[in-house]
Amino acid sequence: MRKAALLSLCAIALFVSCEEEPPYIKFTEKPLLDTVYMSAAPSPQAKTALVIDVTGVRCNNCPRAAKVAKDLVNQYPGRVEAVALYASSPASLTRPWPGFDTLSNEDATQIINSLGSVISLPIGSVNYAPDGSGNRLVSSTSWPLMVQDELAKPSIWNLELRTEWQTDEDRGRLEIKATANTDLNSNYSWVVGILESHIIGKQSDVDAPGGYTDEYEHDHVLRAVKGSALGDAMTIPASLNAVAGVTVEKHMYVPRRTNWKAENLSALVWIIDNSTGNIVQVAHAEFQ
Repeated sequence: MRKAALLSLCAIALFVSCEEEPPYIKFTEKPLLDTVYMSAAPSPQAKTALVIDVTGVRCNNCPRAAKVAKDLVNQYPGRVEAVALYASSPASLTRPWPGFDTLSNEDATQIINSLGSVISLPIGSVNYAPDGSGNRLVSSTSWPLMVQDELAKPSIWNLELRTEWQTDEDRGRLEIKATANTDLNSNYSWVVGILESHIIGKQSDVDAPGGYTDEYEHDHVLRAVKGSALGDAMTIPASLNAVAGVTVEKHMYVPRRTNWKAENLSALVWIIDNSTGNIVQVAHAEFQ
């Protein structure tokens, strides 16, 4: 009897020791969301504006346009954001300097081409909005008045953006939440951009001795877009009727690329009205 009991215990021990170890689960990591739901209709946020600075490293007047964009951000804190799109043409103004980082990329090129033809630099846009002649790419001298016009419009969407830098994974986590503050009468898309500031590089500059500097600081440079550079649809089921309070929420990870400095990265999200092609709300956040 004792011998049989001993054999039974050994068999149990053997069975337990051979059980497959479950996979490691990081319980502190929140799941990623990609969902649409109804919530209480919020009070409207203030309208925000995005200044799109189309620029090039060999354009000697482009630093002046960059200053216009930066001054507008400072003039309207929290209501105006800026992004620098480094064009890939005309080559005489955009060709990268040997030994310095290439700031142009395919995502920036797609956005620029969607707004119009670039014959000369600097040029840019405010919320993709057309001027009186129907041009979406306009001179930097037009930006201040266009910003005023955009800020006077209703916001339609309340847009929230939360960011976190996960050092152990060398990646950023983004949590985006958009809630309609009024009934919607269009379809919308959003663009999720990764920006980098404090990039030191060579730049032609009409105000610099010799016409250029190796120590120019390139700020709010579009490094990449997560998804489509022309916008990913904010798909809302017909059952929710696109009424005030409908909420679209999406979370995502963005891994760091080799030439990006994590401490200088931020995220920028802008919502586009597909019927007009104009940006209707913007949110920006540094990675924490």
